[in-house]
This record gives sequence, C-alpha cells and structure tokens, in this order.
Amino acid sequence: MPIVLVVDDESQIRNLLARWIGAAGYQVREAATAAAALEDMQLAVPDVVLCDVMMPGETGLWLAGRIRAQFPATAVVLVTADRTVPPQISMQPGVVAYLAKPFASEDVLAAVKVAVEWHATAVTDPEFSKPRAALTKEWVGPSGT
Repeated sequence: MPIVLVVDDESQIRNLLARWIGAAGYQVREAATAAAALEDMQLAVPDVVLCDVMMPGETGLWLAGRIRAQFPATAVVLVTADRTVPPQISMQPGVVAYLAKPFASEDVLAAVKVAVEWHATAVTDPEFSKPRAALTKEWVGPSGT
C-alpha cells in the first residue's frame, strides 16, 4: 500500500487531506512542519509527500529540495493558497503536481495517483528520477576532452 506523508501547518487542512487520502486506500502519515516531515522520512521513506508551500519555518519548496537530494524516488505534490506563487517556480525536479487551495477531493486524489505512479517508475528506473542536468552530462560526457 503506497504511503503518503501529508505536511501542512494548518491541522484542519492536514486532517482533511489525510482523511481523503486514507479513504482512497493509501497509508497516511502526517507532519505539521517541513522539519518534522524530514525527520519522519529518516525513519520510513514515503512514496509521496503532499506538502503546503507556505509554512512557518522552512517552506514546502525547501522541503521539496531536501527530498530531491536525499530521497530522489519520492514524489512531491505541492499545495498552496498563495495565488502569487507561480506554478513554474514550484515545478522543480521531483515535484509532480501543484494544487491551489481551495481544492476538491477529486483533484487531490488525482494528484496523489499521478505521484504514486511517478514514484513506481522512479523506483524501477533510477534514470527516471535523475535531474536532467545529470543525464545530459552522462550523455555528452565531460567537457574539454
């Protein structure tokens, strides 16, 4: 059963997301901060992290970067109520979906499904989750030779 870690500082939003995702058959864990999520991931790595962008302390974008560096096969879905954050800013490697609040349960579950599929591909094909710059360097070879 795929594991989804829900990260949001607002407990009502976090609980709602966890309820929707759990009812869809996924195993759900929760964290209130990016730091707590990263600590949780040291114990057991989830398949998907669904994370709010704007939180006190470290942001969801910070967490997405740490996940990419430490757990490259973990898919990230970013969520925000801040309409001023352009989606392209948050679409860094490993971020497979971006949801704007308010959202419907169907949108959340569709994003989680895509993220679970992305994770399954990343696990079976490590090249899939590599940053594009690393792939380009391997294909072209070192410069200056």
